[in-house]
Amino acid sequence: MIKLNLNTEKSELLNNKSSEKIELDEKLTQLQIIELIKKHSNQKYYNSLLEIIIYQYNEITDNILNYILDNSNYIPLANDIVTCGKASDVILNRLLVHPSDSVSKHAELALLSNRLKTMSSEELEIFYLKLLEKKYELMDEANTYFAYNPKTPKKILSIILKNSGGVFADYLKRIIGQNSTL
Repeated sequence: MIKLNLNTEKSELLNNKSSEKIELDEKLTQLQIIELIKKHSNQKYYNSLLEIIIYQYNEITDNILNYILDNSNYIPLANDIVTCGKASDVILNRLLVHPSDSVSKHAELALLSNRLKTMSSEELEIFYLKLLEKKYELMDEANTYFAYNPKTPKKILSIILKNSGGVFADYLKRIIGQNSTL
């Protein structure tokens, strides 16, 4: 295993032909993370290093994520930031206008997910019906977020079920049956 910190040599990462696991040193500070990024910029493994930081660094902040976004145009990396669950609404709003449709749609859905987490059952119902009425472009994806939210009312789950099939429909049937108080 390679322990990634400020003392890790570029050659260690470049010569990792045996695909040794790379683990970020958990003792690194936010400032050291930025230094680490700078130290390894313009290397062929740079985007992989950034992915390691995004997924393994638990204290990641908007400053670090902004630094990464400012110093890499790699679209999968922007998607990683959106989907890792560590991006604040500020970062997600920045990514709403990303040149990649994939990144901007993922950012929109992440913001939707964050918003739904704060809503009551009544607010969820009203919001869902408004999205339906507007024919929200990402409604199929949004249905998943509503379905997995434990506060979503039975009425809304039933609407989602009418337009669903397969395993997702089976899941909804179980949830609707178990939560008769919804």
